[in-house]
Amino acid sequence: MIIVGGGDLVIATQILKDYPEVKKVTVCEIDERVVAVTQKYFSFAEIIEKEKETGRLEVVIESGAIYMDKLIAQGY
Repeated sequence: MIIVGGGDLVIATQILKDYPEVKKVTVCEIDERVVAVTQKYFSFAEIIEKEKETGRLEVVIESGAIYMDKLIAQGY
């Protein structure tokens, strides 16, 4: 599953929590500061780190349009 935008990671962590059958969520966010603030100040920062360590959560810092173009070119 890919979420373009959503750098606050709220939707991604909720999906991973509510749907354990989801193997991986990738969040593509253009502004790394949004992700950094979330990981530093939000109450669910521990969940974010745990899910990143297990590989169920991936955060890509890049323009969503460019990222999706790359995936399409790879045949995703």
